Amino acid sequence: MREPVERESVTAEEEERAKESADPGVKKTKNDSARGASPAEEGTNEALTWSDLRPAGPVRFSSVRSDSVVLNWEAPAGLTGNQKFMVKWEQKQKLVSGFCAEIQELTPGEEYEFTVEPEYGNQSPYHTTSAIGAKIRLPLVINFKLENTSMCVQCEDSEHLSRHQKFKLSWRKKGELDCVDIPGLNTEFQNLEPGEEHEFTVYMLSDDDKPIMSASRNVLTEIPPPVDVKLCSDDGTVSVSWKKPAGLNAASYLVSLYSNTMLMKSLYTQSLNCSFQVHPDKKHMISIETVLKNGKKSKPVEITPYKGRVPAPENLSVEVKLTSVSVKWSKPAGVDQVSYLLSYRSKREEEQTISTDSLHHSLHDLWFCTEYEIRVCTVLNNLHHSKPVKKNTRTGAPVQEKSTDSDSVNQEDLQRREIIGKKRKKIKCKQLHVTDGTQHHQNQSKLKKSPPMPQNLTVSSVSATSAKLSWSLPVEVGRYLWSYLVKKDPYSFLISYHSEKSGTNQSSTGDKSTEITSLTPYTEYTVSVCTVNRHGVQSSPASSRFHTVLPAPEKVTVVSVSATSAKISWIPPHGMDQIPHSFLISYWSKESKPDKPESISTDSYSTEITELKPDTPYTLTVCTQVKYGGRSQETSTNIHTTPPMPENLTVPSVSATSAKLTWSLPYSWGENNQYSFLISYHSEESGTNQSSTGDKSTEITGLTPYTEYTVSVRTVNRHGVQSSPASSRFHTVLPAPEEVTVVSVSATSAKISWIPPHGMDQIPHSFLISYWSKESKIESISTDSCRTEITDLKPDTPYTLTVCTEVKHGGRSQETSTNIHTTVPAPEMLTVVSVSSTSAKISWIPPHGMDQIPHSFLISYWSKESKIESISTDSSSTEITELKPDTPYTLTVCTEVKHGGRSQETSTNIHTTPTMPENLTVSSVSATSAKLTWSLPSSWGENNQYSFLISYHSEESGTNQSSTGDNSTEITGLTPYTEYTVSVRTVKKHGVQSSPASSRFHTVLPAPEKVTVVSVSPTSAKISWIPPHGMDQIPHSFLISYWSKESKIESISTDSCRTDITDLKPDTPYTLTVCTEVKHGGRSQETSTNIHTTVPAPEMLTVVSVSSTSAKISWIPPHGMDQIPHSFLISYWSKESKIESISIDSYWTEITELN
Repeated sequence: MREPVERESVTAEEEERAKESADPGVKKTKNDSARGASPAEEGTNEALTWSDLRPAGPVRFSSVRSDSVVLNWEAPAGLTGNQKFMVKWEQKQKLVSGFCAEIQELTPGEEYEFTVEPEYGNQSPYHTTSAIGAKIRLPLVINFKLENTSMCVQCEDSEHLSRHQKFKLSWRKKGELDCVDIPGLNTEFQNLEPGEEHEFTVYMLSDDDKPIMSASRNVLTEIPPPVDVKLCSDDGTVSVSWKKPAGLNAASYLVSLYSNTMLMKSLYTQSLNCSFQVHPDKKHMISIETVLKNGKKSKPVEITPYKGRVPAPENLSVEVKLTSVSVKWSKPAGVDQVSYLLSYRSKREEEQTISTDSLHHSLHDLWFCTEYEIRVCTVLNNLHHSKPVKKNTRTGAPVQEKSTDSDSVNQEDLQRREIIGKKRKKIKCKQLHVTDGTQHHQNQSKLKKSPPMPQNLTVSSVSATSAKLSWSLPVEVGRYLWSYLVKKDPYSFLISYHSEKSGTNQSSTGDKSTEITSLTPYTEYTVSVCTVNRHGVQSSPASSRFHTVLPAPEKVTVVSVSATSAKISWIPPHGMDQIPHSFLISYWSKESKPDKPESISTDSYSTEITELKPDTPYTLTVCTQVKYGGRSQETSTNIHTTPPMPENLTVPSVSATSAKLTWSLPYSWGENNQYSFLISYHSEESGTNQSSTGDKSTEITGLTPYTEYTVSVRTVNRHGVQSSPASSRFHTVLPAPEEVTVVSVSATSAKISWIPPHGMDQIPHSFLISYWSKESKIESISTDSCRTEITDLKPDTPYTLTVCTEVKHGGRSQETSTNIHTTVPAPEMLTVVSVSSTSAKISWIPPHGMDQIPHSFLISYWSKESKIESISTDSSSTEITELKPDTPYTLTVCTEVKHGGRSQETSTNIHTTPTMPENLTVSSVSATSAKLTWSLPSSWGENNQYSFLISYHSEESGTNQSSTGDNSTEITGLTPYTEYTVSVRTVKKHGVQSSPASSRFHTVLPAPEKVTVVSVSPTSAKISWIPPHGMDQIPHSFLISYWSKESKIESISTDSCRTDITDLKPDTPYTLTVCTEVKHGGRSQETSTNIHTTVPAPEMLTVVSVSSTSAKISWIPPHGMDQIPHSFLISYWSKESKIESISIDSYWTEITELN
């Protein structure tokens, strides 16, 4: 971790004092510039003083590493071109061009002071006033590496560390605190307790041993899982075994059986094996975990049993050779690639295991006369084990004969041995044969002598459970003979040791010394040593006695240390379960008398020592004691009571990202105590951080807003020993928004923005905006953005606005406030309704929200030639009069309220029209045309350039326009029987139009054309006509009227262009008219013609009879002649005669005098 870097810079006041210390009146002259600057800079910097070339602003560190920094500063005001600066630190300096410098090869953790000054050469005496500077302490990058139960603490930049730098490392576990000096910041701690949390803190010390900076790391050591896990399956039984992992003194194990991922059974055990009954056809899995006393567990070791039974080795056999055994077996049927596990054990030694791929193995260096159990099992895939096959055997015993004094050796044997030695012949001896416990020895040399017994048997050291023995070789028997026997006859020694509680035990060795272990503490033993030659013959024993000592407690551990007490614990000595005992704890300091220490006694394995002096080193010893005063050796450790903890810890002020702490010194401390204080503060979000100070107060910065912190202050003496913590809690506040800015204000709304509070990126939050006026209640809105718009405000009203930060569950920050005053709203949509030559009508939409506020509207208008005129009205429209014709005007409308408040102006432009034409007359109107005439405006002179715009409009055909330069025109192409509105405007050369002179007219209905009499009969007439032009889109019909002098006018109507008139009187003159008519009675002029009906002829003339001189005829009288006096004329003739006629009123007659 990198610690915060302390930085200092030259303040503005120091700069002013530096300037005042120089001569302010001295200017850099042109000659000075020529001597001290390059030609390119001469003209540029000619008027600058030396102090003007001082680097601007403070020195800033844009990059800070453990062994390098990058410095930045600003260019002097008014300086152009290149400028060189000298950077100085300690006894070194560096010349740079520009405004940035990188300094490397610095010492991590050291404090440096850098100064920057312009490079003048030797021309300026004002260097001291031209320099700026800053201090910085470089950080340390410390790596904490945890591997299993070892912790390595190393500085990342250790090659750059100074030899004079001092460091101290403290570590804490379960309240126990230890400190050690670590030169060079490179150390390693081993044998940390598994599954325990340890806190390591590295302090960099000043020359007076005060902490300058620190770095901490909490680590949790792993719990080792079981090792060498073995599995054996046999007919539904699964047996699993394992070994205790290294580094654990006491542990239990959680063994779980799963079937298809479902937990079937689990158990806790302190043994190293267990068995389960399983279904042979199901898939199982066994998990084994190490479990500590505190309940913490290791990662599980998972193993899957082998389906079926692993076959065991066959034909196991053993062959014994005194202290070695040869084991043989055969490969089981049905398996190919397997290995074997060979195990052997006895009561004297633990089980030994050997893995092999062969079918035989030899065991060596076994005990004499010892029962061994030998087991062999098959191993599949280095995992699955068969059920072991067992064999018990006993090693042989050496032959013991009566010892022979060295003087009794006859001369013949000596001479014979010398001859054999000179000829370098070997004495052939038969091997030992062990049969039914009977020992036979045959020596081809016939030598019946036993080896001499050991001499000078000494018990050199005795502990609670072991004793070291040593002895020497016998030298009294002829030296030459004995050296020969020693060279040619290898020998060993049989050691027997006996106590009343444990009986007799034996061991053997080839050396002249040994260590007997596994003894019972505080017990008397008898020990004997016999020499055994290669034939197993034993000498007489050399004996001695010793008494095992009381075992001392093991591993005294300091559980916790406070200012006046210490808790310690220890591991009870091994083998004292059956021996009543207690423990004596003694302790003293340098100031107390070591020969009269304080002591306490306890039967427990831990105790608390009280009434100690604060900040004092103590020596503690623990020994085992039994009744009647027996004591063991002392096991010692050292402690240093902590300084008294600070008192009256108070958090007087808390902000969003900082908190101020104060405390008082412990009452018992004097003024000469060298101390500092270590401040630790912790939150769940950011973890633990630390800082240190020599004062009785500090400010913690860089905190997370709206977060609960636990803070503790420890007193640290000059040796780095810490007191117990004085603790407190505080909660950082929610930060308020910054710089509320009014972006814009209107009559009914306001837009505001603000800077979001620092440090709230990871905290969900929103902003609550409240606003009110004197007349209204407080209204509130919420937003996630950093800007908002407040609406529905009252116009022309002062408001107070506040913005605060809020989080879920109601937490709110302090409010940041501002004031606004809504404006008077301006009228909207100013519209020119109409403009004439001397007036203009305008209207507007009244502003929103002014219903309850008395107000009026001020209308101002002016032209280039006139002053501003104003009128006021309460209405939303008005008419401006007395304007000049053909003149451009500007018009503005604003809202004004009582006391003179006005809105912004809404403006528009108008141009009064020219004078309109006069005496507009529609002189004649036809169905499709009309003639218009008008007179010139009387105010116009002869030089006016003008024309006239004629507009005519009907609902059916819309508006059409035409123009003319005369004062009359004819409009054609009109729609018949349609009402038209016609207007004539005067148009000047710039296109400005006058108001219209208007009139209305109605085009007439056109009459049918060319009425034609198609045919006439006595009682009817057929007529046709040409329809009028332009009536295609106008629904119409034709009205036909007819009359005679004696009858009334009759009328018929038709949509066709022809008709048949019936029921006429025969032989009667008629007048006929046809006109066009439309709905609602409109009619055109009539088009007329005359007809005269004919006389009707009799019908159905019938010859009734014919004789030689006469003929009778009859007929039907014609229709319609009832009211008309008439008669019938009968004419008759032949080819040879003239026409004869008769007249009659009857409907029949007889013609006579015929030929």
